[in-house]
Amino acid sequence: MAAKRTFTFTYDDISRVTGMSPNVTQKHLGRGYVDPDDLESLLLYLARYGSQELKMRIIEQALRRDMPDDPGGWRARNKKATARRTAAAKRPTKKVARKRRAR
Repeated sequence: MAAKRTFTFTYDDISRVTGMSPNVTQKHLGRGYVDPDDLESLLLYLARYGSQELKMRIIEQALRRDMPDDPGGWRARNKKATARRTAAAKRPTKKVARKRRAR
């Protein structure tokens, strides 16, 4: 398991990405529009209040077909393993094969 890392960013970083001034960003944080400690909340905030360029980049990345839906490849590995197990289950065991040959 990978070591846990903490990522840091400032109000200025959020305001730069959204295209708003730092004062507006701080007002939104004060009003509870976003919780910077919650990644999901921050992502939803960026999708809602981000600049048009950011929104388009988010949409383009979400719709890219050249990247797999499963970046870690777990599904592909699991599919191969399942196919091997299924094929192995269909083959008769050595005992059964010997009995059939003996008949």
